[in-house]
Amino acid sequence: MLNPTQLNLKGKLKFLLKDSFVYGFANAFTKLAFLLVFPLLTRFFSVEEFGLIDTLTVLSFFLINTLTFGQDSAVIRFFYDHEKDEEKKQTISESFTILAIGVATFIPVLLLFSSQLSDYYFRSDSNYSELVKLVLYQVPLGIVINFVANVLRLQFKKKQFLIVTLGSTMSYIIGLLIAITLFAPTVYNVLQIMLFSRGVFAIVGIILIKNWLDISFKFKYLKQLLVYAIPYGIICTADSFLPTLDRYFIGVFFTPHHLGLYAAGYKVALLIQLPIQAFQAAWVPFYTSMIKARDSSETYRSVAIFFTCILTVAVLTIILFGNDFLTILASSKYASAEIIILPIVLGLAFKSIGSVFSIGIDISKKSYLKIYGYIIGILFSVLFVNQTANNSGFWVISVGFMIGLLINTVLTSILSHRVHKIDFNYWKSFYLMIIVMIIGFIMQFQNIILFQEFPILKVLIIVFYMIFIWTTQLKSEIDKMNSKS
Repeated sequence: MLNPTQLNLKGKLKFLLKDSFVYGFANAFTKLAFLLVFPLLTRFFSVEEFGLIDTLTVLSFFLINTLTFGQDSAVIRFFYDHEKDEEKKQTISESFTILAIGVATFIPVLLLFSSQLSDYYFRSDSNYSELVKLVLYQVPLGIVINFVANVLRLQFKKKQFLIVTLGSTMSYIIGLLIAITLFAPTVYNVLQIMLFSRGVFAIVGIILIKNWLDISFKFKYLKQLLVYAIPYGIICTADSFLPTLDRYFIGVFFTPHHLGLYAAGYKVALLIQLPIQAFQAAWVPFYTSMIKARDSSETYRSVAIFFTCILTVAVLTIILFGNDFLTILASSKYASAEIIILPIVLGLAFKSIGSVFSIGIDISKKSYLKIYGYIIGILFSVLFVNQTANNSGFWVISVGFMIGLLINTVLTSILSHRVHKIDFNYWKSFYLMIIVMIIGFIMQFQNIILFQEFPILKVLIIVFYMIFIWTTQLKSEIDKMNSKS
């Protein structure tokens, strides 16, 4: 397989861009399959039922991330440390064994207490324990699919990767379409379809990587996998905890109808995850393979600038056309959810920029340092919501979400720079985010009638912004790369 360390700077960036399209968009499509089922669910189910489906889906992702507990990061980190395939195989096998033990330990316990979990999480007079059980059955299958996709991506096995990631997603979408066409599915049926699709492709995935799994149980690398993964386990749990916490707070302070509105607005805001997931799926194996390269710092710096420019264009587009996306993807009954799109998009964008700036922590193998940013960010988010929710609308939940992610980004970037200095231009990224943030808040709260009557003005704003970043950021970077080619 081609190693990007053998390329010049321009070649490295082209390599990253190509992998972003193949691995990245496939990964993004898998995680953002809701973009295809979103219009179906919002139109077929009531606002309250859609909120319930969304909350259960968020719970599923939270449990998958929690029980994976950083093993995906550990495998990526140590895979390239080994030269021999046998050593790489042993690393993958031991990581899979750790996951299997975790699932076998915790899922039966959660199933036993599914009724109590339902009562606490949903804060509703209705008991959703049967729905929670279906979510719990899906968790081991989701972990297997993610693990398989990770292994295939590390080996640059594009076709097999696409089979597993796109296959599980498309089978779920097709199953849902058939159900809606033939009968009136319930929330329970939606979860059954998801369970079936994950089950089929979890089996397919195991078959595809069977040669990389060794059942000898030597546990040669067990200690280093566990030690490295524990901080990431806490980080992944905290990372997926924020969306779960949002839904919990809405259940405490607001109504099931607000839960449905928040879910719709959140889904539109997640459009920003398309470029983010596409980039990050390719970025992680790319930067880990570049660690020992002489020009790694320069490469990382250039990637950060290009990514921020592309990201802020996407952020600005979603902010300006958020209401239009909401109407098209959902319907007019979700119109009041527009107000939460801006804070969530900004929060996710800050988080993605932070994932680039914080690679120094990963490179130095001091992953525990990321915990501080997540914990402090969550604490600020909880404090903000608790102090404001009783006297404000449900939009404050999304603002708390944004505040938590912003604080996390700033803290992890500072800590990363201290343990492993990389010549990032932090100011360039943050001032571009400030520009789109100001435009977004003006559009959100000034309600400029002119933009409603002439939507073309929104397009012009995006075009002018693209010209701005080309002349002030991208052109000089491209000229620099061409001079070194």
